[in-house]
Amino acid sequence: MGCCSSKDPATREAFYKANKGESEVFEVPKEMEAEAIELLGKAFAGTPSSPPELGINWCLGPEFAIGTDLERFRADYFDFMMRISVHQQKGGGIILGVKQGETLAAVMVARRFNSAPKGSTCADQCAMYNAYNEASKLKKVPALYTEKAANIKALCKMADKRMNAWIKIIETSHVTHVPGPHYYIPAAGVHPDHQGKKLFGKLMRKISELADAESIPCYLECNGHQHVALYEHFGYQTVAQHTIKVEDDVHPKHEDFFSMLRLPEKEEAGASS
Repeated sequence: MGCCSSKDPATREAFYKANKGESEVFEVPKEMEAEAIELLGKAFAGTPSSPPELGINWCLGPEFAIGTDLERFRADYFDFMMRISVHQQKGGGIILGVKQGETLAAVMVARRFNSAPKGSTCADQCAMYNAYNEASKLKKVPALYTEKAANIKALCKMADKRMNAWIKIIETSHVTHVPGPHYYIPAAGVHPDHQGKKLFGKLMRKISELADAESIPCYLECNGHQHVALYEHFGYQTVAQHTIKVEDDVHPKHEDFFSMLRLPEKEEAGASS
């Protein structure tokens, strides 16, 4: 079988070995996967009272900001980005969730790697293909990609250029800072209606528990100093701050993109580099 169909059960095995059914954190079943993707899309897109995730927001551009005439393009764009993220990790990762009552309220995508992924792979291409097919069936292909107006097409092209520049830094930093075994968190979010209820912490502590059981680090990227402070609360340290700039972009470069590392509990901070 080709790389697109390969699966690594290590993340799920580690979760079930540690969890034993007593935690509020659970693996999101396949029948709830669409709900999880929708939740992440809403969490990352933001609302008038809840700020968006700054990285994808920068890629999309201020023309599509909340409150603008082009805001209508935001929801399915963020939904699609989260759909890709979920499909990229499905082969060897896990989607974790926490409920508030009977409602899925917080979601994390996580994966255990034996070594950092080195650039775009066949599996990444398959993830894009599968995400697009799934979105097409659900009639959730971003309208930004099907819009015929010349000005929107130009904005879409620039958004793709920003996204590609961002992804290149993600890939390079991942290999640089965690070349060995580690847990990676590509996406995590809380539904805007349930933020401020300490649900995010339950997901973060669960992944820390899995990593500490193996004495390996956790790694993630985040955008904005507010998120840096949030992850520092869970034991993460900034290992790099990146500047992302795209040629011919009329908008400012993105300077608040960070790589963060959490060392296993009881390990000395200097031991990672």
